[in-house]
Amino acid sequence: MVCARKARLITIDDRSGGLEVHLSYRRSRSTVIRVTRAGRVRMGVPYWMPDSEIEGILRLKLPWIRSTVARAEAMNRRLAPLAGGSGDPEPMQLLGRPVKVNVIESQMPGCRLEGDVLVVCVKGASDWQTAARLVDGWCKDLALELAEGYLERYWPYFGSRGYQRPKLRVRAMKTRWGSYSRRTNSISLNASLVKAPPELMEYVVAHELTHLMHMDHSAGFHGALAGLMPDWRVRSRELRVWAAGRAQGRTS
Repeated sequence: MVCARKARLITIDDRSGGLEVHLSYRRSRSTVIRVTRAGRVRMGVPYWMPDSEIEGILRLKLPWIRSTVARAEAMNRRLAPLAGGSGDPEPMQLLGRPVKVNVIESQMPGCRLEGDVLVVCVKGASDWQTAARLVDGWCKDLALELAEGYLERYWPYFGSRGYQRPKLRVRAMKTRWGSYSRRTNSISLNASLVKAPPELMEYVVAHELTHLMHMDHSAGFHGALAGLMPDWRVRSRELRVWAAGRAQGRTS
């Protein structure tokens, strides 16, 4: 006869503080750790597993758990403007200006911008997770559309010199606004640029295009960039100021 063990809450201490884990016991021999959308850590272990072994497994997986919890919490922060149950939702930043998010119920999921309101259509008006994914996808599509326009504007200069047109990608980036890969001939842009004033994204596109000619940041690079965009220093400074304000929470 199996001796039942009750589910309980345990805490694992490390340098980042205490990590709470909701522990439950199961007949299976396998151990399962998962992080919920709310950022809670749940662990299922065999009923016979001693506490010392449970703690050992958790400490081994701690870096993964911490990073997954951080991603879940970041998603929840993005959901916050969509879930303002009482009163008006907080605005999000889009192209350097505040835009109100309005989630409505519709059988045709998608997003559309109506003036200063981003209308998000979902099948269930309280489905914030789906709404957030739709907003993220729509913003990336918008960023790519704008970036393609900037690339088209500057490409005659490079095309006439025999360079191959690079591919554009928009993705989440932690430490850079953009990067150019000569190996894949592609330019990656930080998805967060869609929140900045458009002229700042234009600067990043011009900057990365210039790396087709100069892979470093030498005098030759800056001379070529100045030929494309004479006010690049002003835009570079404005990007740093905007990024600093965003880091301090003055933008969404």
